[in-house]
Amino acid sequence: MTIDDVKAVLRELGLQSEWVTEQTAFCILALSDSRPRQGLLAGHASLSDGARIHDILNFVRRELGRQVAENTREAYRKTSLNPLVEVGWAVRHQLSTNDPNTYYRLHPSYANLLALAPGPERDALIAGLRLRRQEAAHQMSDLQNDVPVRVTAGRIHTSARENTPCWPVRSSRPWDLRFSATLVSSIWATRPPVRVFRTAR
Repeated sequence: MTIDDVKAVLRELGLQSEWVTEQTAFCILALSDSRPRQGLLAGHASLSDGARIHDILNFVRRELGRQVAENTREAYRKTSLNPLVEVGWAVRHQLSTNDPNTYYRLHPSYANLLALAPGPERDALIAGLRLRRQEAAHQMSDLQNDVPVRVTAGRIHTSARENTPCWPVRSSRPWDLRFSATLVSSIWATRPPVRVFRTAR
């Protein structure tokens, strides 16, 4: 599969045009490569078993003949790998925020798609992957509609400011979270569809 082929698949799946780049195609080609190679994480025989960004850059240099600097790792992470993870087409394996052994793999469905010839099976898989992307976008939209609240004795406010709409609750303890159902049902009647995700005391 060529770089242009990968970009065509990304467009077919509906990925935002700003992420359909050669760099993203490089990442997918690397993560789909199943040839045995040395220098990977312990237990990984090929890049398709899991690749660090460093491994992806080495693939781009050695297999694709492109000159990429090591300091482009952050650009690869932010503008190619993160978008693929967010839409569910790649998986990030990470033990901590700054884990030096963080690695990426293609989701099995996406990896299978790259190997399929045109036909009903491929069409069905594309439909499923499109749905996965739509669900991810919907989740991101939901986060933007989350409602921060301020809790005072016996009341829940939909803003951190004073004199804002509030709902009475039975508990007088600010840290008691059993009021959440009352708050959600009250807000739902006036500002659907929103949900509460945090409290501010």
